[in-house]
Amino acid sequence: MNVAISSGSDWSIVTQVNHRPWPIPTAPWLMTQSWHNLLFAQPGVYFFSLDAGQRLAVAAARTVLNLPYFSAVMTVETRGDTVVYHSVRDEKRPAVFEAEYSPTSRPFTASKGSLEHFLTERYCLYQQTRRAGPYRLEIHHPAWSLQAPRAAIKMNTMAAASGVGIGEHPPMLHFAHRQDVIVWAPTYL
Repeated sequence: MNVAISSGSDWSIVTQVNHRPWPIPTAPWLMTQSWHNLLFAQPGVYFFSLDAGQRLAVAAARTVLNLPYFSAVMTVETRGDTVVYHSVRDEKRPAVFEAEYSPTSRPFTASKGSLEHFLTERYCLYQQTRRAGPYRLEIHHPAWSLQAPRAAIKMNTMAAASGVGIGEHPPMLHFAHRQDVIVWAPTYL
């Protein structure tokens, strides 16, 4: 069953597959998502937490996929090209992320073999069920259209809330205006 959870998704993305490292699954997909005005900040990818502003989405992700979703109060305001983002987690592990950012370059696609390519061109995640059984969740999206950003990160306690230090080095930053994504049901390993 195909369920669109976001309006205006670009359905043509199912034909954009040449950039993928392996074929898309043949099973019917489960849902679509559209991600807007993203800021990539930290030199690696590991989801200690995923914050969302919709309690139903948080409950579903926790219950069905055992993903570390947390409920948060989020506001996103755009002022011209600038995104003003504020997120306050209202859960057991409180955390805040507050930033203003905007793109400063023309869009580009990360070169294969580059760190940008490694960090953004991911097509699955692995997690465990509540009974510690591993599963794989496949996703598909077009190659990321990235831009260099200007960013002022005013407050970031997300990593500390998970017991992780991020150091004093300035983060590697990338901006993406939009990414449409298709998600399949988990495959239990």
